[in-house]
Amino acid sequence: MRNGRFDEKFRIVRPDSDVRWVWVRGFPVRDADGGIMRLVGTALEITAEKEAEARVAENLALAKSAWAEADALQKATMGLTQDLRMDSVLGALLQSLADLIPFTEDHLRRAQLLAIPAAAAIQNSRLYERAAIYGEELERRVKDLSETQAALLLSEEARRISDERFQKVFRSSPIPFSVTTLAEGRFLDVNAAFEQRYGYCRNEVVGHTVHELRIWEDPKDRTLMVAQLERGPIRNVITRLRTKSGEIKVTVYSADKVQFDGQTCVLAVSEDVLENSRPLN
Repeated sequence: MRNGRFDEKFRIVRPDSDVRWVWVRGFPVRDADGGIMRLVGTALEITAEKEAEARVAENLALAKSAWAEADALQKATMGLTQDLRMDSVLGALLQSLADLIPFTEDHLRRAQLLAIPAAAAIQNSRLYERAAIYGEELERRVKDLSETQAALLLSEEARRISDERFQKVFRSSPIPFSVTTLAEGRFLDVNAAFEQRYGYCRNEVVGHTVHELRIWEDPKDRTLMVAQLERGPIRNVITRLRTKSGEIKVTVYSADKVQFDGQTCVLAVSEDVLENSRPLN
């Protein structure tokens, strides 16, 4: 103001008590000797501009605060999810609160007291959520196991019925049946018709091999039979089998590979010669 120029913004109070902002600018008019003759200036009301500036500043402050809060919350979330140890959770909580709120020492002490149960609650909540997930998975697996067990029971029942039917046919058939292991020819079972035809009791053959009992007149015939079974079932071939008394019977022989008591076996039928029979070759 010493040079006579001025440029100021200030508030004024009108007679009706209304507050207004004005922008006053001026300069001096001097005489020939350089003295100030008068002051010339302008006064412009800038209330609207100042109010707009205030709103902008307020919004900027809010935005800055919101950004800082979001950043602090993000850091808190990362801190709380990266490590579930109690001391880490406590530290993350307190640091997050310090970033969000300007603490005094008393505030910090109170926050520490609250942080302990808060951290425990967070851990318990996560444990509960994990337990719920494990519970759902366990329930699903138990359901799958129950369904599998039910299917297994149905399968076992079907197999039992099939076995019963086979046993009925096997035992009651008037045609001689025998079950021997494929590899060594060990008898696992024979029916009553086999006992009658070959003169053996069931207990005399079960557990023994065809070689021990000399059932096949020519052992090479059985070797050939096993080789043919590798290509498929044998139907109505002629061979010669020996009875307990030593009698040789010309026999029509048919056989299939089957699974019996977990072993690969031969289910064989041997009967009297028929017109459509063919030699084993």
